[in-house]
Amino acid sequence: MAEAGYDPASNARPLKRAIQEHVQNPLALLEGKFGCRDVVEADMAGGRIVCAREVVGEVG
Repeated sequence: MAEAGYDPASNARPLKRAIQEHVQNPLALLEGKFGCRDVVEADMAGGRIVCAREVVGEVG
């Protein structure tokens, strides 16, 4: 993420785009697959960001 988002001439702008492309957009594709109390853990594997779900508990 640091490499993809670094450009000394553009300040933080490339970092924002890198976060959108590599984190926010993939997470948006998972909408509806997780419950409101689930914890989604993002990590790097094979040069890609992967997400895993941990069910915290049931409401009620």
